[in-house]
Amino acid sequence: MSYFISDIKKMYKSRLVQVQLVILLLLMLWPVIDILYTTTGPTQISLSPFVCWFLIAHDASNTTFHTLYWAFPLLSTGMLFFYEERSSVKDLLVIRKGWRSYYLSKTAVTFVTTFVNFFVAFTVNFLLVYAVLSRFISLENEFLPNYFPKEGMFSYPVFEHSRIAYIFFYSFLNSLAMALYALLVFAFHAIVKLKNQYVVMVSSVLGLYVLHYLNALNTSNVMNLDVILQPMAASALTSIIKTEDVISVFRLFILIVLALIVVGYLRNRESL
Repeated sequence: MSYFISDIKKMYKSRLVQVQLVILLLLMLWPVIDILYTTTGPTQISLSPFVCWFLIAHDASNTTFHTLYWAFPLLSTGMLFFYEERSSVKDLLVIRKGWRSYYLSKTAVTFVTTFVNFFVAFTVNFLLVYAVLSRFISLENEFLPNYFPKEGMFSYPVFEHSRIAYIFFYSFLNSLAMALYALLVFAFHAIVKLKNQYVVMVSSVLGLYVLHYLNALNTSNVMNLDVILQPMAASALTSIIKTEDVISVFRLFILIVLALIVVGYLRNRESL
């Protein structure tokens, strides 16, 4: 537990993580600021929080987010493992508590902090958008149903229950995916021993982009993680993505991540 708490403190003291948090804050606040300055009054009846929340809106902040998407998992790690290994801090900490405690703590902290950072960011965005738009007349016009998921989609039962639950559901899925990507980067740092930090950074981002490219070669939308994570896909696709498909994709993703985490564990244990 002492490792876990101290690693959380180190994570949020990391310059990389701090930069990420600032970027996320700006991206989540920008749509709200834009709404405040471009929405002039109750005539804006088409504005609805449901179509203005971050993951479904098409604006500059959303475009910037997806442009920087593959850098976020790297920033989420803070590169703590790399820096501690290079400075021999890792050896001192391993001597104190053991390799297993050290490695598992780094793994858990990377996952938990990444998930929390993104889920909180998405939540703050929606709450602020909702708070801003609630003072305008919000009538459902004929175009709003175009944003709703099609019946049979894995997210449709959540939407039927509540639109707010639907928003939090997609926030959860996207935060989970980002946390898993961060673990992939962490595993890469544990397995591949590169000396130059800039080479490590570039290699980490390019590696994720290559995985994304290979995933994009999958012509089946129902097994494509990028498609699953997009709320608009649930309303635009003709093919139906079922709950079983989503579970299968995330199960495979998690198994791959766990396998690489284990390889990283064994790789470094043998070198102690």
